[in-house]
Amino acid sequence: MEERAQKAIKLSKELELYWLAAEHAKSGVWHYDVRSNTLEWDDTMYELYGIDKRDFSGAYEAWETSLHPADKERNVSALQDTIAKQKDLDILFRIIHRESGEIRHIRGTGKAETDDKGIYRPSG
Repeated sequence: MEERAQKAIKLSKELELYWLAAEHAKSGVWHYDVRSNTLEWDDTMYELYGIDKRDFSGAYEAWETSLHPADKERNVSALQDTIAKQKDLDILFRIIHRESGEIRHIRGTGKAETDDKGIYRPSG
């Protein structure tokens, strides 16, 4: 019984995050190359995260350091799982806007793609 209650609470929290993200929806596009550890963003992504293009390192860590601390472990694990198992990514998380400090709710989706050598690269 307690396990069911915990699952219901978790689902309720995820739905709340989803609705908050949908309410403020803006769609950005990203691509992460696993081999080179490079992350590419479109203009909307820079706006969503409050990061100036000139200050963006292009490394995976630029995304990870923007995650709300309470969401970091779960979402980093989800991305790693997407890469390892070559499956679709669908995550809900919060970021801390670099310029304003505002907490924003994000829904990230993507898929693992392979290059001509069979190397997987998630993108969304």
